[in-house]
Amino acid sequence: MSNDGGIQIRRADFNDQGDAESIVRLIDEYARIPVIGGAPLPDDVRRDLVPGLAAHPASVAWLARDAAAAADDGGSDEDDVGVLVAIGGYSTFKARPTLNVHDVAISARHRRRGIGTRLFRTAEAHAVRTGCAKLTLEVRRDNPGARALYKRLGFQAEGEDDETLFWEKPLP
Repeated sequence: MSNDGGIQIRRADFNDQGDAESIVRLIDEYARIPVIGGAPLPDDVRRDLVPGLAAHPASVAWLARDAAAAADDGGSDEDDVGVLVAIGGYSTFKARPTLNVHDVAISARHRRRGIGTRLFRTAEAHAVRTGCAKLTLEVRRDNPGARALYKRLGFQAEGEDDETLFWEKPLP
């Protein structure tokens, strides 16, 4: 666990009820942002999210906790103010594992305090320790704030106008 500026970063425990509640609460807040989805997570997703992560052998997450708030109230899941969820993969071109940052969510009242940067640095250190060839993520063109952060952290597209598209086919 690292502590800087009153924010503690720790690996989430998918089997801990408090950590599970924090993950769901923070991802739900993130899902409500208009550019992301503009709606709360459906009840079934709220119910199945953390058990699904726990069952997925390559899932990992970190939580950022406001240590000052935790000291004041004795510690509750409300003191967790950020989460980064990542899923491990494998690069056939590098013949090494990869780590994909799937979600980063910082509670609205705690944004622009460096918490996202600290969560990314923690994920990157984990990726290096576990021999990953790269850290990957998806970002929307219409999210300039996130794109600027990712550039500062060293992420890059093939080119500024990269035409690689992420497609999906929903399955039943």
